[in-house]
Amino acid sequence: MRLTEVFRCFFSSFSLSVLFMFLSAINSIAIELTAVEEAYLAQNPIIKVHNEKDWPPFNFYENDKPQGISVDVIKRIASLTGLQIEFVTGPSWSEFLDMMDNKSIDVMLNIVDLPERRNKFQFTTEYAKSLTGIFTTSENSGIYFDFSDLYGKTVAIPSGFDLEITVPKYHPQINVLLVEDIISCIEAVRSGDADAFMEEIGVVDYITSQNMVLDVRLSFQVEDDPFVSNLNIATTHENDILHGILQKGLNAIPGQELNEIRKKWLLQAHEIYERNMVNLSVAEKEYLYKDRSVSICVDPSWPPLDFIDESGNHSGLAADLINKLASRLGVTLNLIPTNTWEDTLNFVEHGYCEVIPLMNETDKAREYMDFSQAYFNFATVIATRDDASFIGGYSELYGKKVALQSYFFITEFIREHHPQIEIVEVENTEAALKLVSEQKVFATIDGLPTIVNTIEKLALENVKIVGSVPQENQMKLGIRKGNDVLLSIFEKGIASLTEKEKIGLYKKWFDIEVSNEFYNKSFIIKVIAGLCVVLLFLLWRQLTLSAHTKKLKTLNAKLKHSATVDHLTQVLNRKAIEKNLENEIEKSKLTNESLSLVICDVDYFKVINDSFGHLKGDNVLKKLAEIVSDSIRKDDHFGRWGGEEFLIILPNTDHENAEKVIKNLQIELSVADFEMSKPVTLSFGLGQYKNSETVASFISRVDDCLYEAKRRGRNHMVNAEKETTACD
Repeated sequence: MRLTEVFRCFFSSFSLSVLFMFLSAINSIAIELTAVEEAYLAQNPIIKVHNEKDWPPFNFYENDKPQGISVDVIKRIASLTGLQIEFVTGPSWSEFLDMMDNKSIDVMLNIVDLPERRNKFQFTTEYAKSLTGIFTTSENSGIYFDFSDLYGKTVAIPSGFDLEITVPKYHPQINVLLVEDIISCIEAVRSGDADAFMEEIGVVDYITSQNMVLDVRLSFQVEDDPFVSNLNIATTHENDILHGILQKGLNAIPGQELNEIRKKWLLQAHEIYERNMVNLSVAEKEYLYKDRSVSICVDPSWPPLDFIDESGNHSGLAADLINKLASRLGVTLNLIPTNTWEDTLNFVEHGYCEVIPLMNETDKAREYMDFSQAYFNFATVIATRDDASFIGGYSELYGKKVALQSYFFITEFIREHHPQIEIVEVENTEAALKLVSEQKVFATIDGLPTIVNTIEKLALENVKIVGSVPQENQMKLGIRKGNDVLLSIFEKGIASLTEKEKIGLYKKWFDIEVSNEFYNKSFIIKVIAGLCVVLLFLLWRQLTLSAHTKKLKTLNAKLKHSATVDHLTQVLNRKAIEKNLENEIEKSKLTNESLSLVICDVDYFKVINDSFGHLKGDNVLKKLAEIVSDSIRKDDHFGRWGGEEFLIILPNTDHENAEKVIKNLQIELSVADFEMSKPVTLSFGLGQYKNSETVASFISRVDDCLYEAKRRGRNHMVNAEKETTACD
């Protein structure tokens, strides 16, 4: 019989997935073990592997045999390496860990690589993920979208597992109801004892499918790091030869085959898991096994996209993105510090680091770097002083000075295609916008998120966005040339990011929404024949200009708001409240009207953050801002000075009446509900302006009173006009 007929018969008898497994099995003999590993197998004919009773679909015992994803993976490794395995079923998880210590078993499956376990165990690379979800009944499935929707609600959790610790730790605002198992969780939401329940998505999917539970729905997947775990295989450190054999076998399983194993068991939840797994080739897995460390260099001053924060940590959109990719791919990042963007590029060119997480591709960089697909496209906008009108293109910048970042893609483009523009090179966006604000250059051109962030940060009220250019910021990951395997690995990681994930990353760092319609349009002048066409064009241009101008006014209004208002509390920010104080002092000098200043600080705010979490601390500041704003007059000024410290400016008010304002505020605070077990109080410093004082000396004198109030035990008020000695 001809070979084609044999395969035709074969296809008629078996499914494609079975054929795939069959062909993979044929390749099993390709694994090459060292002489030491061969000797180990001869001396250890049976390897004992842990098998749980009831953790479907990963590792469980049913119909008199071990089953699940982990079981199939270890069996496949055994077939590839020649290991003979024997499953041990029955003990609890903690008992299995003890058995590893006393060498009663050799291998733990589906175990998470935790720092506290590394002194005992060594781990393979991950072969699956454990994903957590929030579940509720069908009728309530559209109510909860993230953890904040569950604050004040009751969530059922099976007792005895990590969630019992992690949920109260990271989300103390949620009321936890501990129950026996998943079936008890389902009963709790059905009866109304719980609003939702939380568990591993694959486990819930398997159990609800097996038990024909039809009224349970996944409300949302929990993507926070503490609730996402990589599942590995572990041996003891003394058993490092076995560890090497297991890793070789795992490396030899193609990503597509692992996908088939997961798909077999994960049922309807399979797509959720595949979005969080990356199917690497054998060559890619072997590359990472040899060295999982990846050195990265970043732009130290390009917020909110990429920057080094005050603590020296990599921050911004790029940091969140590369950390998510690293977690998904199982790589370890090694940040190589640089001082400037020029340094970063030089470090990559000369081999001091391998990867730049977020950058635009340029002709110069292509000489020594390769680039991934773009994962974000940002509009490139023109910013200038607030007295300028709409700018429709580069030609309107001819003959003008424009501040541009050195080594930036738009700088390279303008230098080549629009030499009529006078370029003033600067180090970063902040330097460029300062030159614009100080009228030393006419404009700057940069990415929309960076322009908006910097205008807000510097509180530049005299700068606005006046147009866009067609060249978008195409954000890519750059890798030093000659490392095609690493580029392929990161390409797969980027491809695995969902739009929801990317939008979530974007919104965290850039919260001003602007219509894409404006930034995707530019004025394209074509040859126009005939008066009628000219008139139509002029009409279209005028209408478009009006529409763009309206959009720009909306955006710049938002920018002005961002430049003067504190993002968290929505009261005046430090620069704005300080400017208002300067104005009120000048007014007081002219009119001889009394002017009082109050500086207040939240008592024991660090304790609130440490005890209840930073999210609760933020909520306290927002609630406090609402209370104070509602308690003062329309002509008074209230702003956040920094951290948990606030300023209240009271025009036409002497210190005696200012004391009354503070006492009324203390009463309001005493009855306010901050949803905590302890009250929230303020310490107050108070002073009345003296004509001989500068702004700085006035603030300093009142600030001294605030610290005296704190020294006296907090929840006190100290008046500089009554206690001059204490406030000196």
